[in-house]
Amino acid sequence: RYGDSTFQIGTTNGTYPVHFTLPTGCDSLVNLALYINPSYAHNDTLLICESELPLTYGDSTFIEAGNYDVYYTSINGCDSLVELNLIVNPTYAYYDTLTICSKDLPYYYGTTYLNAAGNYIIYLNTVSGCDSTIYLNFNTPNCQTAITESICSSELPYFYGDSIFYSGGIYLVVFRNYLGNDSVVALTLKVYNSYNIYDTIYVCNTQYPFTHNDTLITKEGNYLYKYSTYQGCDSLFHMSVITLPYHNIYDTITICDNKLPYVYSDSTYYTEGNHTIHLQNMHGCDSVINLTLFISPTYETWDTISVCSNELPYYYGDSVFSTHTISGKTHLIHFTSEYQCDSLVNLTLYIMDAYIGYDTLSVCESELPYHYGDSIFDINTINGTYSIYFTAINTCDSLIRLTLTIHPNYLHYDTISICESELPYHYGDSIFDINTISGNYSIIHTLGSGCDSTINLHLTILPSYTHFDSITLQDIDLPYQYGDSIFVFGTPSGDYPVIFSTINGCDSTIWVNLTIIPTHYTSDTANICDNELPYMYNNQLLDSAGTYIVTLVSSQGGDSIVALTLFVYPTYEEEIHTSICDNELPYSFANETFDSSGVYNIALNTIHGCDSIIILHLNVKYSPTQPDTIFGLNHITESGQYTYHVSVVDSFDTYNWNISNDEWIGSSQTNVISIFISTPNTGIISVKTVNECGESETTELLVNSTIGIKEAHKDAKIEIYPNPANNYFYIKTSDFKEVNAIRITDVSGKSIYYEEINTSQNIQVKKIDISTYAKGFYYVSIIGKSTTTVKKLIKE
Repeated sequence: RYGDSTFQIGTTNGTYPVHFTLPTGCDSLVNLALYINPSYAHNDTLLICESELPLTYGDSTFIEAGNYDVYYTSINGCDSLVELNLIVNPTYAYYDTLTICSKDLPYYYGTTYLNAAGNYIIYLNTVSGCDSTIYLNFNTPNCQTAITESICSSELPYFYGDSIFYSGGIYLVVFRNYLGNDSVVALTLKVYNSYNIYDTIYVCNTQYPFTHNDTLITKEGNYLYKYSTYQGCDSLFHMSVITLPYHNIYDTITICDNKLPYVYSDSTYYTEGNHTIHLQNMHGCDSVINLTLFISPTYETWDTISVCSNELPYYYGDSVFSTHTISGKTHLIHFTSEYQCDSLVNLTLYIMDAYIGYDTLSVCESELPYHYGDSIFDINTINGTYSIYFTAINTCDSLIRLTLTIHPNYLHYDTISICESELPYHYGDSIFDINTISGNYSIIHTLGSGCDSTINLHLTILPSYTHFDSITLQDIDLPYQYGDSIFVFGTPSGDYPVIFSTINGCDSTIWVNLTIIPTHYTSDTANICDNELPYMYNNQLLDSAGTYIVTLVSSQGGDSIVALTLFVYPTYEEEIHTSICDNELPYSFANETFDSSGVYNIALNTIHGCDSIIILHLNVKYSPTQPDTIFGLNHITESGQYTYHVSVVDSFDTYNWNISNDEWIGSSQTNVISIFISTPNTGIISVKTVNECGESETTELLVNSTIGIKEAHKDAKIEIYPNPANNYFYIKTSDFKEVNAIRITDVSGKSIYYEEINTSQNIQVKKIDISTYAKGFYYVSIIGKSTTTVKKLIKE
C-alpha cells in the first residue's frame, strides 16, 4: 500500500502514477518508480551424526532433529526462508560383559584380538557412517566351563545348581562330584528388563478407522498391548486414543469499501459475498470457516444551514460550532455512517444575529395582574426570572430576561412560646417587657418593600427553675457527664452550675456539689518460667508475657491501679545425636559420664532458673571384628585367577587385603578378592577389617604355589608311606642332605607342622607323628635347596 493505492501480488517493476487529495481538496500526483526485490524459499535436507550436535546453520543453532524454518536477509534487504529438514543419525555407546575360561585364550571379539582379561574400548562404524563405541568388560577366570545365561527380570531370583542369584553379574559356581572333585563354572548372568510403556495418540475424527500395532482402532479409548522385547521379555504398552474435533465455524464481517482488498486468514477478498475457508489446526485436523462478507459504502455530500446567533453553540452530527463561528464559511465534517464507515459533509453555515436584554422589576402583591410589554402577569404570579420574546426582522427571536419580585401584603397568624427569662422580648418593631403575660397581640408593620402587613400573634410565657445536687466520684471516673455538661479529667471538688432544658425548652439551673476521691497508681514486675503459666496475680489469671493493668480496691473505697510487667522465660527440650568409638568411653557430657549406648535425659538450669531437658542419643561404635577364616585354595598347581573370601563380619567399613608375594596380583576392599597367581612359591594372603574406630587383628592364609613343579612319581627319589596313614607316616629319600625343611598344611592353607632338617645327619627315612590330626587331606612339602616336592597325604 502506497498512500491510497494498493499494489497487488504479481506487480512488476515500473513507474506508476499515484493520486493524492490534499486537505485543501486539490489533487496531487506522484510518479512512483517501484522496484520489486525477490525473496526466496528453499528446501534443504541435512544428515549429521549425533556427536556433531549442537549444529550451527547460518545464524541458527539446533540441538536435535526436526523440521525448521530458517530466516535470513538477502543483500537487497528482503527476508528469505530455508525450510530445513535436519536428520540426526545416532551414535551408540554399548556396554557388554564377556566371560570365558582362561584356557580358551586368545579370543576374537569381532575383529579385535583379546589375549588377557581387562576392560576394552572397541570402535565400530554404523551403516549411517557414525562412530559407535562398545565398552567391553572381558573376564578370564580359571574354570573348566564358561557359560552365559540371559533371563528376564521377572525370573529373579534365579537358581543355578545350588546357587541363588538376585541380580545380573559374573559368578564362579563350584560343582562337587561324589568323589569330592571340584568343577568351576564361570557364569555370566544377564538380566533384561520388562517394560510398562504409556503413550497418548491424538487423532482427527476424519482419520478413523486406522491400524496401530496390528489392531484396528475405530474410536477413542484406552488400549492395552502385550509384546515381547527382542530379548524375549514380556512387556505392556498402554495407549490412550483421544479424538480431536472437526470445526465448522460461521463468521459474518462488515467492512467499509475503503478497506478493500480485505485479508482474512490467508485469503484476500475484493467483493462481498459468501466464502468458504479451509484451515488446519495445530494437530493437522481440517476445519471450515463459512465467511459472510458485507461491504458498506462511504459518502461525500453538501449542505447549507442558517442559524440564529442565540442557537450557538450549534451541533451538527458529531461537530460543535461555537459562539465564535464565522458566518458563510464551508466546513468539512467527517462522520460515521450507520455502517460505521467514515463519510464527508461539506457544510456552509450562515449565522444570523439575535439580541438578549435584561430587566428587574418589583411590585406589591396588590398590584397584580401586571402588564409588561405584550405580557401580563396574573394574580398567581410568583417571584422569578421570566423570558419575554420579541421577533426581529430577520425572523430571529430577541429576548428580554425579566427578574420579577412580588412583595406580599400579609395577614398572618403566628404562635410563639418563650421562657420568662427571655423577657423583655423583641418581635419585629414591638417589645414585650418583663411583665408581659401570655395572650393574643395584633402587630402592624411596613415591609422594606413598602407593603403593609398584619400579624396576629399568640404569645405563651413558659417558666424557668433552679435545683441543688451532690455527687461523689473517683478521679478515674472522669470525664463524667451530668445532663448536657461534662466534668473533664482533672476537675477539682467544688460547686458547679449545670444548665439544662426542661421539657418545654426553657433553661433551668442545677447547682452540683462535686466531691473527687483520688486514685493511686503503682507498678510491679513478675518473673516466671513458661511451665508456671497460667499465672495468678490478685485473682487475675494471666496466660502470657506482657504488661497488664490490674485494679485494686483501697480501704478508703477508692480504686488503685497496678501496672504489672510479666516476664515469661522459656524452658527448653533439645535432642542431640552423638556417635563415638568404644575407645572414647567413658563419655562426658554436661558434667555427666556415660559408658554405653543409650538415650539419656539430662536436666539443666537456664540463667533465669528455669529447668530445661537435653535428650542425648548416644551411639557407641565398636572396633571391627577380625575375619574368622580365609576360604580358597591354598595349594596352586596351575597359573590363573583365584578367588578368596571371608565371611561378612560386624562393624566394618572396608576390608584391607595384603599379598606377601609381590609376583601375585590382586586387590579388593570387599570380603572377596581375586588374585592372579602365575609363579611358583609360597605366599601369605592376609585380611583385616577397618572402620572409623580402628582396625581388627589380621587373619592369614598360607598359599603354596607349585606351578611348574611336578609331583614325584612312585619311582622318584622321595616317597611317603603309608598313605592313607593313621597315627604316623614316613618320608623316604635317597639323600636328606638335599632337604632343608618339611612343612605340613591343611586344605585351608594353614601351616600345622614345620621342621628344619639337619643336613649333617646321614638319614634316608624320617618318621612324623600325626596321631593328633583330624581326618582329612593334608599337603606335605619337602623343601629342597633347588626344588620343592609336594605330596598329598590322607589321614584316616
